[in-house]
Amino acid sequence: MKNLYTLIFIFLSLQLSSQELLVEVSNDSILIGNKIQIEFSVHNMNGDFEAPDLSAFYIVSGPNVSSSMQIINGESSSSKSWSYIAEPKELGEIIIPPAFFSDEEKTVESEVITLNVFPNPEGIIQESYQQKDQFFDFDFPFFDRPQMRTKKDSTTKSKKEDKYAKKLKRI
Repeated sequence: MKNLYTLIFIFLSLQLSSQELLVEVSNDSILIGNKIQIEFSVHNMNGDFEAPDLSAFYIVSGPNVSSSMQIINGESSSSKSWSYIAEPKELGEIIIPPAFFSDEEKTVESEVITLNVFPNPEGIIQESYQQKDQFFDFDFPFFDRPQMRTKKDSTTKSKKEDKYAKKLKRI
């Protein structure tokens, strides 16, 4: 009986822990004039998303919504995310308040995030906040091989080119 209670407790704790609103920021420190990505995501939940107050930022893009669903061997899982590309308006410490996600049973909230914005007297643009596109991240070795054919000199014409040029002159 004790083992049964333990199994039920583990199962319920796994179910409850998977129902949370996660927040991820591309950088926790940034130079003014640069952009960050703020992404909120939920897993295995359906409901309504309420974005936090982002008035301390210029919103360059967003909310960009992405969702996915998988069914593998009868087990289903889903995820949904909302992302923003934002540029801080002012220097100093910016607090990103929590976002909220509500379903029929409960409301969950994300963590509070602190972003430090530093002066940028030299106007440095930091690396891109966007992730690489995984599709174009493949290594194609045949592009690195030298060309088998050599380019013809621009003054040399082939016999076919010469023949077509004569026909055009006649017309």
